[in-house]
Amino acid sequence: MASLWKECGQPLSPPLVLASASMTLAAGLCLPVVTLRSGLVHDSYSVLGGIADLVRSGEVLLALIVLAFSVLFPIGKLGALVLALFLPHSGAGEEQRRAHLARPIRLACS
Repeated sequence: MASLWKECGQPLSPPLVLASASMTLAAGLCLPVVTLRSGLVHDSYSVLGGIADLVRSGEVLLALIVLAFSVLFPIGKLGALVLALFLPHSGAGEEQRRAHLARPIRLACS
């Protein structure tokens, strides 16, 4: 049982892309997204800071929605990519998996 990454000859690009995607996600969540200027006052908001402000102002449902789609969903997608790429998989059912993956292509071509 080998991982997909090992089966492809352990290329360097997938780990680099995953690492850079993780770093840019972290930066995007922490760095200021919006800066509001009012006279001499400058207020900057990051995604995480905005979520915290929403919770403090009592908008918990909106904070949960923003948290789910801006933080948890992207982290989950990166985690799924890491698991799909680096976890060992058995060759059992490989033909079934390929047929399932090829179905949308066949439908698009017909």
